[in-house]
Amino acid sequence: MTGQDTWPENPNAQSPTPAKKGSGCGKVILIVGGLMFLLMLVCGGGIGFFAYSFWPKIATQPAEVAAISKEILDLDIPEGFVAENAISMNNFMMTMRMATYRHPEGKGDLMLGNFQVKMGKPDQSQKPDFSGSDNKSKKLTIGETEIKEFPVRGKQVPFRFSDAVDEESKEKYRVVEGEFGDAGVTTFLKLSVPEDSYDEEAAVKMIESIR
Repeated sequence: MTGQDTWPENPNAQSPTPAKKGSGCGKVILIVGGLMFLLMLVCGGGIGFFAYSFWPKIATQPAEVAAISKEILDLDIPEGFVAENAISMNNFMMTMRMATYRHPEGKGDLMLGNFQVKMGKPDQSQKPDFSGSDNKSKKLTIGETEIKEFPVRGKQVPFRFSDAVDEESKEKYRVVEGEFGDAGVTTFLKLSVPEDSYDEEAAVKMIESIR
């Protein structure tokens, strides 16, 4: 065999270019990297949404307060009371809403609230304390109390009609409050009015208007 036998038939023909190693790995890295980035965005958004759902939302516009108030308890607000603020929170564990109305001439405060535990069975330790949240600058000491029952959504519900005194100013008040449950939701109502502005007929009318 001569040396010519090893020459290619076409001396100008180029040898086949070998496949570039690593090109497939590069694609895999890009795909995996993209998936990891997407996962980080999704997880980050999920964590953000989780934290956001536990942050109370505050409303101060009268229309917004009225809308939250109606979700809590649909009733006729006493004449002269103006929507002041509302707080709401809704997440996978619980739902909570509170709305406050005040008389611009200092003739009383009205607070409505409700609370629902979505996970597990609620107990007294889980329920927020609505009783003292409606007064900005006064703390009322409850005195003599009379229990009166009214029909609310087909059930007889006890409401407390109490004498009260502002601990600081010693001003006398009348307080009407009631708590009742419906479909796993605990609802609370509290009306605090200075004794000289108190109208029991109006308070009763408000309770009887609950729909």
